[in-house]
Amino acid sequence: MSTVVSFPALGIELPVNRVAFSIGSFDVYWYGVILGTGLALAMLYILKNAREFGLDQDQLIDLILVGVVAGIVGARLYYVVFSLDEFTSFWQVFDLRRGGVGFYGAVIFGFGAAALCCKKWRVRFFPVIDAASLGFLIGQGIGRWGNFVNQEAFGVNTDLPWGMTSETVSNYLSANLEALAARGITVDPALPVHPTFLYESLWCILGFILLNRYLKKRKFDGEIALMYFAWNGFGRAIIEGLRTDSLYLGNMRISQVLAIIGCAASVIAIMFVRGKIKSSPDEHYLVPYGHTEQCAEDLAALAERRAAKKSGVPMPEADNSALGRKWREVFSSEEKEGQNAQEQAESAAPETPVEAEETEEKPADAAQGEEESSGEGKESMVENKQPSEKRIYKAGNNRQ
Repeated sequence: MSTVVSFPALGIELPVNRVAFSIGSFDVYWYGVILGTGLALAMLYILKNAREFGLDQDQLIDLILVGVVAGIVGARLYYVVFSLDEFTSFWQVFDLRRGGVGFYGAVIFGFGAAALCCKKWRVRFFPVIDAASLGFLIGQGIGRWGNFVNQEAFGVNTDLPWGMTSETVSNYLSANLEALAARGITVDPALPVHPTFLYESLWCILGFILLNRYLKKRKFDGEIALMYFAWNGFGRAIIEGLRTDSLYLGNMRISQVLAIIGCAASVIAIMFVRGKIKSSPDEHYLVPYGHTEQCAEDLAALAERRAAKKSGVPMPEADNSALGRKWREVFSSEEKEGQNAQEQAESAAPETPVEAEETEEKPADAAQGEEESSGEGKESMVENKQPSEKRIYKAGNNRQ
């Protein structure tokens, strides 16, 4: 499991053991440890800068977990599909400790899974892929050193000072001389080769530094992701052309073709969107969500809702966005106005039924006095009754 990696022009020799440590008979490889370290640092960076993208940390953790699982599956599936002849048993497909993953498989499956989850959980997709793109640069910059430990992802022969060689490199080139020659690649197993893993690692680290500095100046959500695809695609298209272990479809290097397409499409998309922004009379057109007041309001509402749920206070399911709260305020004000109007109408109506009841009692009293009174008392009773009948009629109109 160990080998000596030498840089002849520099006079450097490094002993490298692929196994980091063992648990009983189970070996844990440096490849997995290095990838895990890159993933952890990428997660820390994304969570620390969640507010800049207008994202909630808890939601981001869920998205990262889903994206990582989907990315691992996609990366392995991508490699397996284009390297079926390397596997002698079905179970070898699941053994990731020895390497064998494809970067673009991770991107396609990881971003695809994130898109589905964003739609289901009502999370903005473009800020998510902006954050993920910077995380990818961190993961790639660190993860490529796993290729160094495994002595893979190297290039053709070179006489540059940093050319490297090892027993693993020589054995691979010797075993694939004919296959490489058939594709027009001539190599000498005894000579140093390009450490292409190192080139890509440095390219990704430089890309992360530049895009991180530009982050707060971005013009629209998704711009960082497009810049990532353009940057990564440009570098990968060149570096992939030097490699001796590329995955092919016919005579085409799959990753190189995808890199060129991704780079060109991203540059065109950036120019198109920036043109629309420049021609728009609205100075806030396509402003990144994380830089808006609505973002602050939405995150505050989400935090309030989460705190209420944690404290056990029941809250109805509702749209907590700024727009949703605005509509609820409108509906609430209309409902209050309706209630006030109804109360005013009821208070304005005369309380005639009570008067009617009082006037209806008068004829009864007058009847008792009729036996004792004269005819003049009867006329008085009739005169008192007529106004009461009019009041009863008016009260009936009010009820209608």
